Amino acid sequence: MLHDGDVKNRYSTKEAAFESAVAAASLALREGHEVHVSVPGREAGENALGI
Repeated sequence: MLHDGDVKNRYSTKEAAFESAVAAASLALREGHEVHVSVPGREAGENALGI
C-alpha cells in the first residue's frame, strides 16, 4: 500500500492491505482529501496470498 508514493506498511495478504487502505481512505474523505483506490488483479500463477 502506498501513501503519497511511499510504502508505509507490509501486509500478509492483499485482502489485509485492501481493508487497511479502505479504512484510511474513509478517514481521508471525511477530512476533505481526494482519494484513489486501485487494486491490481492476480498475476498468472499467483495464489490468493500474492505469492
